[in-house]
Amino acid sequence: MGHRARAAGAALAVAAIGLTAALAVPVVGEAASGEALIIVPGSGEAPIKFDFGVSRQPSSATGPGATNLKLEFEVTDASNGAYPYLTRAKVGLDRSIKLEPGDLPTCRRPTGESRNPGQVARSEKCRRAVVGRAEARIKLTFPETQPEFTSRGKIYNGGIRGGTTDLLIELPIGAPLDSTAWILVPVRPVERGRIGSEAAITLPKLADDLAVFVGLRLELARDFSEDGEPKGYVTADCRDGKRAATFLARFIDGTQYAEEPIRACTPGSAR
Repeated sequence: MGHRARAAGAALAVAAIGLTAALAVPVVGEAASGEALIIVPGSGEAPIKFDFGVSRQPSSATGPGATNLKLEFEVTDASNGAYPYLTRAKVGLDRSIKLEPGDLPTCRRPTGESRNPGQVARSEKCRRAVVGRAEARIKLTFPETQPEFTSRGKIYNGGIRGGTTDLLIELPIGAPLDSTAWILVPVRPVERGRIGSEAAITLPKLADDLAVFVGLRLELARDFSEDGEPKGYVTADCRDGKRAATFLARFIDGTQYAEEPIRACTPGSAR
């Protein structure tokens, strides 16, 4: 390697280290498997917001109330094109947070986009497999306008395959697309410090890329009975006063953003 190439490489390395420190972005997820983490360029502000939380729904006449797991992320500045659009995300969950489908019915549908809005909603088996709700922010990419709209749908228990728990998200999309987006989210067990499971979310293309996802909110909560005993789809405990998560977002141009948020919790409770 020549002197000029070595100098350029050194300068690039110093710049990358400085930018990483400014963003306080740890290397997690795919970067840990040998894939280098590429920091999104900018002034130091995060290109995407991520939040997670565990809470307890109010008690009802039929039970003590379900444990609620919330996962939410959204691109912070897609309106003016400052950041590329999101294509994939991985969420690592604290070992204290578990998904336990038990003997709940399963709902299976192809992933991607379809022209049969309401098909799953009409299925009795899938109605009994609902374990939460989803909400997505979607932006149209027409050259002349870029309006945003919201899609609200359901999350179904997709069953267990080889130790991986599947979630199936149904998002009906109205005019001008008039379709339904399906997102299959495998949640697989991992052993990575405090992290015990990882959800992989691949956002499907919409109308040949005429629309893109710029935000997604998932809320999982479901109580049911198994062999006469009350069960919860989400279970969580708090052993040392905190819960951790990891978040890795990949954008359409290959850049990535990662963080490791920690939330306080009350020992001995789901909060």
